Amino acid sequence: MNLPQEIVQAILQHLPLRQLLVVALVSHSWSHLALSQLYHKVHIDNTVQRTRFMNSLVKMRLIYRQAIRAILLYTDSLETEHAGLEDVLPVLAAHCPRLETLALVTLESEFSSPPVAAFWKKHTDPSPVDLPLFPFMRQIGFYLKDGALDRCKATFSRLASVMLAGYQLQCLTHLYPIATPALFAALRTLTLSGFKGDDTLDASVLIWLQQQCPRLRCLFLRDLWFSKSSMIASLPVHTSVDSLTLSRIHFRTSVGLQVFASMYPALQKLSLSVEIDHDNPPYLPQINYHENYDDWNRVAHELAEHVLNWVVSCACLKALLLMHSDSNFILASVLEKLIHMASLGTWDCRLNQLAVDGGDRLQITEPQRLFESGAMIKQLDSLHLSSSCDRMPLIDFEDFSCHRASLFPPCTIHPDTLVNLTNLCLESRASRLPKTALSWLLHLCPKLRSLVLRGFVLQPILCSSHFPDLEVARVDLTELVIDQCIATNAEHLFFLLHTSSRLSFLTLTRVDLLKSNPKPLLDIPHLQLECLRLAAVTLDGNVCSSLCLVECSGSSRKTQLVPPSDVRRGKAPDSSNTGRMLRVHCDVYLHFVENQSSNCLVRI
Repeated sequence: MNLPQEIVQAILQHLPLRQLLVVALVSHSWSHLALSQLYHKVHIDNTVQRTRFMNSLVKMRLIYRQAIRAILLYTDSLETEHAGLEDVLPVLAAHCPRLETLALVTLESEFSSPPVAAFWKKHTDPSPVDLPLFPFMRQIGFYLKDGALDRCKATFSRLASVMLAGYQLQCLTHLYPIATPALFAALRTLTLSGFKGDDTLDASVLIWLQQQCPRLRCLFLRDLWFSKSSMIASLPVHTSVDSLTLSRIHFRTSVGLQVFASMYPALQKLSLSVEIDHDNPPYLPQINYHENYDDWNRVAHELAEHVLNWVVSCACLKALLLMHSDSNFILASVLEKLIHMASLGTWDCRLNQLAVDGGDRLQITEPQRLFESGAMIKQLDSLHLSSSCDRMPLIDFEDFSCHRASLFPPCTIHPDTLVNLTNLCLESRASRLPKTALSWLLHLCPKLRSLVLRGFVLQPILCSSHFPDLEVARVDLTELVIDQCIATNAEHLFFLLHTSSRLSFLTLTRVDLLKSNPKPLLDIPHLQLECLRLAAVTLDGNVCSSLCLVECSGSSRKTQLVPPSDVRRGKAPDSSNTGRMLRVHCDVYLHFVENQSSNCLVRI
């Protein structure tokens, strides 16, 4: 059967990487199509991969270099070694002539907004990009080179996503005060971040963005100071923006919030982390928390009230993210009042996504109130809760009841509260980990497809006091992430994973597996995994220093042993090498990525 190449190319876009290698062996024409699709997006996980890719890039045939359209560098291992990127960028410009996307991302970029950009840690060099060297660039997840801003006007019109420092945007407003046609005519996502520590923002900059970015949809602002100014009488409305993120934006008064609320009335997604301006640049008046507590308290209440009014007045709001800040009173106050208004019916809550990230400051009592009310979360399909608790009792791993330490969510929750959830992320930053049960969460959320757990003790069964006879729910998840957790029964967890049928993304990182078999086996050959991540796994408190992966494809088996990292480097095993090995039987795997944190990270 002879298929047109256009149809074959469309089919290949949906194949996993491993299958593309198989298709490349069919014929000469299919080989070209498959390899072109294989090189379309390049993921670079660590420095070793980056070095190998750069060495092979200069030797690669032009036809395949032209097929490279996106290069994503994961910051988890690259961010601490950013200096070498300055030499990499010119090489990419010279050897990837059709490159359209270049960005720093994280392994969990699917939970971030916008997903194409990841921020450098404070006080690090962002390795700026000389944009004119990339004539086809459409999405750039690096800062731009300062000296090239006046030469980028033609390139700006093609960009769909860009990342700028605050002072760079100020420079653009002076270089192009009035631009016709619009300077960023195609821009959909703008990430604006404070970098030099004195980047300010005011209403005039937002008005300039409204004029120069007519198609902007996602605006992400971070680490900026909103200048103290009076409210402008008639602000233009930027109706194209439906997603706004304010992360660590410092306000002296509530005027800044009023400006945002007036200019962006069509928001469907709002993410907020506001700060009171007591840590602002030296040339601005300071608010000292200890010496001027009354002023600080007044501004905090004003900001909380304006945030509340803003959220309630957004008629189209579907997703709300409240992030932790130094002024965590604002987050707790807004959340408490929203819960109260939703319970009374005075707020027409239309949210289907809610995220509350209180960091280590928001106590676990606020999320408990959220579960108890139920009015806000019954209609949600996505929920992300991150909090802490300083008064968590010491957990007995053999006590499966809630007498001493209750489950999270509590056993007293109404059974219909979380029935519509399809995505759930629970994080705890408490010094003493709260406990939950995977079966309990699956029982509460029968439609759940994605589950992320961080910082919990995972007990094997439900609460023995309230649900002594409840059967274990079937695992129908497609994505499961377990990070920084203690599984009190490793074999029970492995059994649940073995009985799952739809799992395609599995992550076990920094997990302590108790009561493990002397030869523990994660047996999941029936799963069609797209991604498997294993890192820093311990067995009964002993570091799992080696990994045995068995590829089970049909009747054939292929075994690959990953020894300890020190052995791979030709050194004698160090004291952390316990000799414990984790065996994994899976369908297919592609490559190993060494994780510097003590174990191996496998990505499929």
